[in-house]
Amino acid sequence: MHKKRIIATTALALFLTTGSAFAATDHYVKKGDTLWLLAQKYGTSVEAIKKSNNLKTTMIYPGQKLIIPTGQTSSYTVQKGDSLFLIGKKYGLTAAQLMKANNLTTTMIYPGQKLVIPQGSLPASASRSGVKAGELVDWSKANKIFALYSKATITDVDTGLSFKVQRRGGSSHADVQPLTKTDTATMKKIYGGSWSWNRRAIIVNVGGRRLAASMNGMPHGEGAIKDNNFPGHFCIHFQNSKTHGTKRVDPAHQAAVKKAAGLI
Repeated sequence: MHKKRIIATTALALFLTTGSAFAATDHYVKKGDTLWLLAQKYGTSVEAIKKSNNLKTTMIYPGQKLIIPTGQTSSYTVQKGDSLFLIGKKYGLTAAQLMKANNLTTTMIYPGQKLVIPQGSLPASASRSGVKAGELVDWSKANKIFALYSKATITDVDTGLSFKVQRRGGSSHADVQPLTKTDTATMKKIYGGSWSWNRRAIIVNVGGRRLAASMNGMPHGEGAIKDNNFPGHFCIHFQNSKTHGTKRVDPAHQAAVKKAAGLI
């Protein structure tokens, strides 16, 4: 376990030539935790957690220390005049979050320094598709606009690709499924050909409205639409939506929602 912790800590600071890194965090298991809930909380997968901790089964126990892989991150090279506050504002983060991600003990940074930008942080300049910003709507209203069993067209902000979905459930956010195999294929293309928990800024076109939202790209749970080649459902969050597992607002989803609304 000690060796794994060293590897995880080293990975947090490891930058690849592409400007990406892999990050991890420690989590002490609490009563009621499951690998699925932890995967939801940290934006990763059950298999990734099992692999990081050399687990043969999904059995965990209170007090157990787990290394949670939080996925791929991006890097940022500090420019003259930068501050953690200004960089954080660009990516929808706080200075404290940047300090934690980079193991900084002070807010002092210097030009040329490389910083880890945690997963799910979305700079305003990331979108090149020309997709028009969506309407920022609180979940209490979006829940009614994008009502149960209603259909919508999802447009990915970064790529401009669109596909159709139907809402099938969800009380704290929308649980949705692609309508057809073609829609599933388009969604998978948006994620580069592999399913992922990564949050993406999207526009939900429903009822004549264009709502700013965020989706993850991992099939999970149950699915009710037959022959759509999608084993389960995926989640769509709006402003102030919460996860079903933690009952808390997910910062990465909220950053993506703000990007979809053109605010960052």
